[in-house]
Amino acid sequence: MKMLLCSAALIAFLSAPAAAHEQTCFDETTIVANLKSKHGEVEIWAGRLGTFSVAIFANPAGTTWTVMMRPGDGTLCGMASGDTWELPELPEPKPEVKPAPGPIMPGEYEA
Repeated sequence: MKMLLCSAALIAFLSAPAAAHEQTCFDETTIVANLKSKHGEVEIWAGRLGTFSVAIFANPAGTTWTVMMRPGDGTLCGMASGDTWELPELPEPKPEVKPAPGPIMPGEYEA
């Protein structure tokens, strides 16, 4: 549920007009080190969004989390953060679907 709320917040944030929010960007190496040393956060997810990517950092204990935009210029830009998180229960993976058999070739079928 929390991940769903985080996703909804991220979509709302990205949909807002540019003037409504200012991005604070830092050197990626520096911010990753700070997130780890100050909050115990590590990158747990990254996804591509248009010409940039979005990364989620979180403390494995479920305490703090941070969503950052990675514009591809060696920086990370702050988007959102919070003080609790949990992973939702994921559904069981679907069984592998086998492709349909191809055409029967001469000599493959015996009556």
